[in-house]
Amino acid sequence: MSKILNWEGEYYEGNNSRNFTIDFIRGTAILLVVLGHNIQYGSGDPFYQTEGYLENTLFKLIYSFHMPLFAVLSGYLFYWSMKKPPKIVLIKRLISLLIPIFCWVTLVCMGRAAILMLKHEFALFEFVHTYGNKLLFSHWFLWAIFWCPLIVLLVEKVCEGRKWMYGLILLIFLFIPARYNSHLYVYMYPYFVVGFLFNKLDGVNWYKRAVKKDWWALVIAVIAFAVLFVFYGHDSYIYTTRISLFGEKGAITQLGIDVYRWAIGFAGSVMAIILCKMVCDKWKGVGVRLLAYFGQISFGIYILNSYVSGYGLRRITGSFTPNVVIWIVETIVSMAVYAAAVEIMERIPVVKKCCWAEGKR
Repeated sequence: MSKILNWEGEYYEGNNSRNFTIDFIRGTAILLVVLGHNIQYGSGDPFYQTEGYLENTLFKLIYSFHMPLFAVLSGYLFYWSMKKPPKIVLIKRLISLLIPIFCWVTLVCMGRAAILMLKHEFALFEFVHTYGNKLLFSHWFLWAIFWCPLIVLLVEKVCEGRKWMYGLILLIFLFIPARYNSHLYVYMYPYFVVGFLFNKLDGVNWYKRAVKKDWWALVIAVIAFAVLFVFYGHDSYIYTTRISLFGEKGAITQLGIDVYRWAIGFAGSVMAIILCKMVCDKWKGVGVRLLAYFGQISFGIYILNSYVSGYGLRRITGSFTPNVVIWIVETIVSMAVYAAAVEIMERIPVVKKCCWAEGKR
């Protein structure tokens, strides 16, 4: 059994090849990330400034489950890392996640500082403040999948894998005030843990024994997601109401929002995973292989998109108006540009070592 590096810096086992279905699911997820950002940033300044995207149905659909889907996959893949010594696991997380964050933030901030110097507008205090904020709070999902494995490692090694500890930790997290992106990490925590436990408890074989037809499981997941999605509104976004029970909504209301948000995230993730599995079982055409390829380079796409969508796309599309056709075109062009950029940068040794840590794949 060979070991293949995935984008979180962990390994999963395969028969001398990558797991095609997992790559396809990740490719689908990263496509949704790019499409969601294009809706947000590529629909013109008025749409962005008034936060009109929060009321867009397609945007709601994407944001109800796309990052939870990534977290479930990350937790599932992390299970195999637990076979290594804890010290090795920690070093892997540092190398594969924190080094790219440091390198990319440094590169972007230094570039911005150079431009400000040319304009004679550079201020040292502002630079240090901005650099520190970007270093600690940008790429929040990478930080989430850095912290979540550490908690899993603690529970599995120190608490002997007692499952009730995961629930207790989540309960404690709910009482922590939302500061410094902590709400985003807490939001991802249950998805990561469930993905990890699903692999640990041999969930794949359990699913095969319990579910004879994928269609039935898909129908149930779609119905559950559709029913939950009817109630998805402005307060359902993690960015608008956060997660702490000490929030503005009051403890009871906030708890209801949190439970609902986690529920629809799980329903959407299960729906997407089953649907992707069914597609991969039946087809291996160009479109399917292309999405699987995007899954292989999803780390690079995620990094590049986080900068291009917020910095570049808004400047180009400031006069645009919301339009589905425009979003599709933007996404096709974006994915092509990102893929080309990742392939080029992968061939530059220093970039591959620092910005991708151990490679885009």
